[in-house]
Amino acid sequence: MDSLSAMLLAFLAGFIFLYQRWSRPILWSTKLPFARKPTSTQPNTITLESSIHGVFKEPNLPPDWLVGNQTFELEKRAIFSKTWICLAHRSRFRKPGDYQSFTLAGFPLFLILSKDSEVRAFHNVCRHRAYTITKKESGTTPVLGCRYHGWSYNTFGALIKAPHFDSVPGFDKAQNGLFQISAFTSGSGFVFVNLEVAMTVGPPDVGPLDAFAGRGGLATRDTSPWVAGEVIEGTFNWKLGVKLLHLDTQRLEKGVAPAPWLANLISRFQGRQESCALFPTTSVATIHGTRWWYMVNLLPLAPEKTVVRCDLHCSEPASKAQVDKAMEKLMLLLQENVREIEVEYRTLTDAARDTHMPSASKKSEDHRTAILDRLQDHVKLEKAQGSQIHPAMRKRRENPQFEQAEQLCQSLDCVASAGVDISSKALAW
Repeated sequence: MDSLSAMLLAFLAGFIFLYQRWSRPILWSTKLPFARKPTSTQPNTITLESSIHGVFKEPNLPPDWLVGNQTFELEKRAIFSKTWICLAHRSRFRKPGDYQSFTLAGFPLFLILSKDSEVRAFHNVCRHRAYTITKKESGTTPVLGCRYHGWSYNTFGALIKAPHFDSVPGFDKAQNGLFQISAFTSGSGFVFVNLEVAMTVGPPDVGPLDAFAGRGGLATRDTSPWVAGEVIEGTFNWKLGVKLLHLDTQRLEKGVAPAPWLANLISRFQGRQESCALFPTTSVATIHGTRWWYMVNLLPLAPEKTVVRCDLHCSEPASKAQVDKAMEKLMLLLQENVREIEVEYRTLTDAARDTHMPSASKKSEDHRTAILDRLQDHVKLEKAQGSQIHPAMRKRRENPQFEQAEQLCQSLDCVASAGVDISSKALAW
């Protein structure tokens, strides 16, 4: 029996080795699925040049690449306003009304599971006075309400209640729902958003991500449920956060619940870790030798401030103690890396330091090239048009009904400013 077991293990080891060798060119790529191939042929040399903003810039980089608003505003127009961005996994939403809020490069938005079991995305502002709808990071509610004038919406974003506006001639609730954002859920459950109003592009290419998810057993919400999530606010520019998308989780492998012996055996013949980076700010990665996997999102708030969100999943039942332990260790690793990036950011933005910038890694170089390509392409479009292009911006309505509603809003504002609470009765829901 011992010899039979040894032969079986030897056969499995040989099979796994051959499978890995044959499949690696196709299956083990960690390139950015939505990034373009680098077009620059310039050598990766660094020159020391301090600008008026106090940054050491590299060739072809704007002078305020890491600080200042000019490049950041361009990034908002060229990337975050019209790129498919992965924000969450379907398993995060269990029942209708489950929602999660985000602020992405100054755009407040939220995802919510509608009653038809589809995850939808909306701008997190009331339709008529831009007041915040969801104030919490996450929660569950069948009705979304604005506490300014009492407008309320269902999980489909439709306006269902508008106190004080029933008497406005021509006021149509159907035309005053929340501003919807294009959302897409991949076959493996990953949720993407695109803020572009005109939607000149098709759905995201999720082939590499779904293939990665299939190999790692992350395919559905039932086999890889969300178990925990936390955020860290860091003082650094989001473009320096690339290393957070490629964490080395070797230290975590023995600290979390071990996988079954067969999965452990298979994992020994694979790479140390699998990850799939999604341009521009997301990565999905497994923790080698375990049934745990996680998603990291970089959410820019300002040129010098970035929120790092980490969501942990497990593809087998886990106790609360196991979840807490795994999340604690993962967040500790993230915090250490965030602190290192903050130190690097202070170094790069300190005009008084007379040192050279460290050379960028290959992954950082590819990521930076992809960002530059998008920025340059958008600048060309703006030069051709002769003005800035804001793909996520919606035109203001101009009609008699809107003007009458606007006058009513202003009168209600005057009442509210006088200290009268107009929302208590309106929010009977």
